[in-house]
Amino acid sequence: MSYSWPHDSRTVEQWLQATLCSWSTADQETRLHGLERIRIDAALDGLDLRRLDLDARDLDLRVDVQPENSSGARSEATAAEPEPLMRESGMLREFRLHASPLRIEGMPIDVDLRARDVPIEWAVFAEPLMENEPASDRMLAPRAGGGRASLDASMRTADIAPLIAAIARPLLAQANIGLRSVSLDVRGSGASRLKIRASARVQWKRLTASVSATVRLCVSPDAVVEVRSLKLNSRNPLIAVALLFARKHVNEVVGDPLGLNAGISAAGVSGRFHSVALTGGGSASHSPHGSVEDQA
Repeated sequence: MSYSWPHDSRTVEQWLQATLCSWSTADQETRLHGLERIRIDAALDGLDLRRLDLDARDLDLRVDVQPENSSGARSEATAAEPEPLMRESGMLREFRLHASPLRIEGMPIDVDLRARDVPIEWAVFAEPLMENEPASDRMLAPRAGGGRASLDASMRTADIAPLIAAIARPLLAQANIGLRSVSLDVRGSGASRLKIRASARVQWKRLTASVSATVRLCVSPDAVVEVRSLKLNSRNPLIAVALLFARKHVNEVVGDPLGLNAGISAAGVSGRFHSVALTGGGSASHSPHGSVEDQA
């Protein structure tokens, strides 16, 4: 039996476009809007992709947090993925995802992700794996082993704090926590160091109080993230007492290195982060009034 996958370059481009659109419209707790506007250019040679270029220039991604247990929320898959009718191996010779800039919640970020010689797999299934997503009857995915990749990303220090606030605010709102302000201080010295200060308004029933947090963390060149200190404070005595009881859980986070390379290996991804660095520096703050200052 013959399956028309991947068929030709245009077919691959259309499938990728449909897949990105499905990610934007899928009924999930968090949706990313704007993925459908990524420009795709593919060059197919048999089962190999000689080139796959994703141009995310001028893309504006928006995070839409849905209420928990909403009627439209997608239920988690319980059945194992079925065996495909067809499975073929190939190579992705050259991949690039670039944007100068793309915007996340309105904040500009320059991104250039490149990969070479990545093993890939083409598959066709008897029916779509996801409901209301016809394109999910086919699959293009990387295989373990081989390939090299590099990522360069940059943004202004003054834009980082507003970005954190824009993403965190709707998430915290689900727990009746109103984020008041976020400030960020970045200093590079061998292993890059970050200092984040945040102030939040916490509402529980009729009780409203403010809580402040200060986090210092370190990112090493071999992608190990370590929280050096985490302090929580509140001027409300009831909240302050509650934070004392939470100190044990806070201390569990401090000093426990998180290796990103170990994380991607556990996820079955072949590869390693290396030469990780945060360059530049400065401080920035963001409040509901939109005041931002950059001291870089």
